[in-house]
Amino acid sequence: MVISKSDYMLFLKHPAWIWVKKHDPKKIPPVDENIQAMFDAGHQFEPYAESLFPEGVSLSFEDYDEYLTLPERTIDAINSGAKVIFQPRFVWQDFTCISDIVCFVGDKEVDLYEIKASTKVKLEHEFDLAFQHYHDIASSARTMGLAPNVRYTLPNTSHACDSQKLAHKNLLF
Repeated sequence: MVISKSDYMLFLKHPAWIWVKKHDPKKIPPVDENIQAMFDAGHQFEPYAESLFPEGVSLSFEDYDEYLTLPERTIDAINSGAKVIFQPRFVWQDFTCISDIVCFVGDKEVDLYEIKASTKVKLEHEFDLAFQHYHDIASSARTMGLAPNVRYTLPNTSHACDSQKLAHKNLLF
């Protein structure tokens, strides 16, 4: 069973939800209008955040078939020398996640940017980045000899968190 970042965030809200999603997904209620509006607002903010990285390569997807090709396209972008990648997908063991922005800085260092249409950093944002750092990006990147850092991208601010401390403390499940 593959665990995504979304699965993990669902687990944090209530551990039973992940079981329901994986074993009886028809019992999960549909997304209501308010939640959909929040998703839409977040997607509308992404182009602004991406405009801060004009050299970025977009690996977005429109359907499930394109989603499945993301790990291969991510590796292709890295191997072609892309320094900034939007929406790369990393897979390691039974974990997967799509990062918002990955920037290669220096020879062996990667910055992870999480885009949030928010005016402040919330605890859930830190868990989001910690999952990326330890279960996906770090493991995938380490096999390529890279050392990932984490950063938030919020309107008019940048905030780094201590994902190592969070991961060791809170991310074991």
